[in-house]
Amino acid sequence: MPTSAVTPAHSNERRIDQLAKAIQVDVTELHPWLSSIPSGFGYRIFTIPKRTSGLRYIAAPNKKLKELQRKIYLHLLRREPIQHVACGFVPRKSIVDNARPHLDSQFIIKIDLKDFFHSIPDGRVFNFWKKDNWSDDAAAILTRICCRNGSLPQGAPTSPALSNCVNQRFDALVLELAEKSYLQYTRYADDLTFSAKSRQKKAEGRIRPFLDKLRNLLDDEDYQVQWKKGVRILRKHQRQVVTGLVVNDRVRLPRPTRDLIRALRQKRQLGNLSERDLKRLNGYELLNSMVEGRPKKQDNQATAIGENASPPRFSWARNPTHVWGVIGVFLFVLGIVVTLYLYYNPYPQAIPSSGPVATPTPTSHIQSMPSPDTQPTTSVAASPVGRPAQVELTVASGESGRALDGKLVISVQGISFEKNVGNAYVHMVTGTVGTIGRAPMRFIRKEPGYATRRKIDGVGFEIRLTKASTWNATFLISAL
Repeated sequence: MPTSAVTPAHSNERRIDQLAKAIQVDVTELHPWLSSIPSGFGYRIFTIPKRTSGLRYIAAPNKKLKELQRKIYLHLLRREPIQHVACGFVPRKSIVDNARPHLDSQFIIKIDLKDFFHSIPDGRVFNFWKKDNWSDDAAAILTRICCRNGSLPQGAPTSPALSNCVNQRFDALVLELAEKSYLQYTRYADDLTFSAKSRQKKAEGRIRPFLDKLRNLLDDEDYQVQWKKGVRILRKHQRQVVTGLVVNDRVRLPRPTRDLIRALRQKRQLGNLSERDLKRLNGYELLNSMVEGRPKKQDNQATAIGENASPPRFSWARNPTHVWGVIGVFLFVLGIVVTLYLYYNPYPQAIPSSGPVATPTPTSHIQSMPSPDTQPTTSVAASPVGRPAQVELTVASGESGRALDGKLVISVQGISFEKNVGNAYVHMVTGTVGTIGRAPMRFIRKEPGYATRRKIDGVGFEIRLTKASTWNATFLISAL
């Protein structure tokens, strides 16, 4: 244990009386700590099983010592600046903050330090208090209160915060070493995590040199690592877990934990959830909301157990998926309605206004085929409104035919025509597919005599198939 009264105190150093005032205790309570631990202050030693294997030794201070250590934490340690890479034992930081920097990484290196708190000697704690501008006597008192048997005890309220404060220099050196190797670095208590993003190609070949330099740095700080068991490298194709969270594509809970939450929710809906399991579910829900970033309220035990459980009220604001589902169904139905409308009410294409349209002369069963600028022939009977009462039209494969106001116009496929009221339009493609207006029909499988009715631009027509072959089809177009 470092001792005091070796060198004279500087004028700007804080003394014991200032320490007593800062932690709100009487100065007479601190003087006995200069020589030894006063009576009535001690620890209770017990063990708890580790998550994997072995036992963890806990040194829990008694009530008097715990109260004194808590005052030191609240008034001296809570607002001490630390490195931003430290995520454990930091207010407003969690395992999510430790895992998020390693999201979507090419590889992840995880290193566990052995006996983390016991590896921090009281000399490093004393040097921290000295750097915090306390005198030798005050620093010795603070060190003796916060340490046990020459190191930080695991179980004291001051040990987590002191571990971050003491390791400021260590975190800065490791961060500098990681940045030179194109690696991200975070530390959660004794868990060191390094990762490289996919775009950082140079990091892959620097793993071994980086680990060698990190080993020397850890040896300088008296940290022990089981390099054969305590170092894990997780590749992109593996499940990458950082402080219990999967970070392959997004930060989330592991699948077994998600399955457990789903099972507990199902039991709650069936009314078979006990009070103990309800508390477990509330804890998992809070953890899940912290990971997913969505605030969730705990369930009321009075309404969540047994037959008294009532289903939650539906709210559109809390269920945006349902809103988009309704909108999708509406748009789907609207698309069907528009398609049916265009099928039964086709609109022919309009011809550009620049110049006349070249019209080739195909074969037709009409005795004399009129041009677009001539009047209807005598063979076509005119209706009372000036439209043809009946027109027989033969269209060859790949061509189009149109009967309009007593005129017959044949055009090659792809050439548009003028849009006028009262026209019937037929198109043949390789003798298998025909369209009337814009509605497709298959004539090759229709027997002569097949008829259909179309309403085009407000005028009704009947189109009857009189002859059909592979290369042409003949239609009888009648105005209704």
